[in-house]
Amino acid sequence: MFVVSGPEDCRPDADDEYDCIRDGILRRLRRGSTREDVAAYLRHELDEHFGMPDEPVPPELLDQLFVRWGSARVDGS
Repeated sequence: MFVVSGPEDCRPDADDEYDCIRDGILRRLRRGSTREDVAAYLRHELDEHFGMPDEPVPPELLDQLFVRWGSARVDGS
């Protein structure tokens, strides 16, 4: 069973734990969180909710998230 770490981490209508992670990432990006903050959030989710305690968060993933977020903000200003 998937257990969220707090009420702000998952919408009640989320289909699954992947929606919760997506929403948590988007929420952090909207707040202007740093790469380190987003990485810490992903690290926590991988450990606590997916049982992957030693799985690193690839720097390339963070690069893609922040590049795409920056492009989306410019395109959708």
